[in-house]
Amino acid sequence: MIPESDNLHLDLNRRWESIYSTLSMTFCSLILIANVLGPKLFTFGPLILPVSIFFFPFTYVISSIITEEYGIKAAKKMIWCAFAMNVFMVCSFNLAIALPASEQWPYQTAYSQVLGLSSRIIIASLISYIISELLNVNILKWLKYKLSHSHFKYRAMISIIISEAIGTLIVLGIAFGGVLPLSLWTRLFITYYGFKILYISIMIPLTHMIFTQIKVKWGLGRAMPYSS
Repeated sequence: MIPESDNLHLDLNRRWESIYSTLSMTFCSLILIANVLGPKLFTFGPLILPVSIFFFPFTYVISSIITEEYGIKAAKKMIWCAFAMNVFMVCSFNLAIALPASEQWPYQTAYSQVLGLSSRIIIASLISYIISELLNVNILKWLKYKLSHSHFKYRAMISIIISEAIGTLIVLGIAFGGVLPLSLWTRLFITYYGFKILYISIMIPLTHMIFTQIKVKWGLGRAMPYSS
């Protein structure tokens, strides 16, 4: 017969693993959705922004929570998993586009336009994603070690501000460097980066509050027992 304390420990671990699985699936889904919908531009007042701006920033919030509660190894596992899924998705799109279309299906051109991103944008997106996400979790871990375990929202904002700046520079630099005039490129960077930081500053407190309420409701402790 398993002691009651062991049963409680197993139950708590299952709950932690359930939350991790849910957050990881959400993270991977957001990455894929952002890369499929991202090329579309929309107007927001005087601004022109990509649709991906609603999805990519939230991935930083999730990776920050995973790093804080589960440790950097769990966060990196999730980040690399999403990267592999993204590469697989791009390869699948290119294969689907390359297959000869049936004469009964007249939508090949539109299909290619929607799913066939340029190699330059794909490379920019993948490099920006993996560097900025890994940078974010490493900065957050370093701040947690240096500044104590409190004030997660402020530590997360610092790490995201830095990693988002690097990520935005990389993606816009590779995708549009030498293509757009410097003045237009600078304006695009300031607009894109500023909007993402504003969005994240709203989402971090809200998401952390929801996550904290889940922990309280499920009777979980302050942090995952084996987080690091």
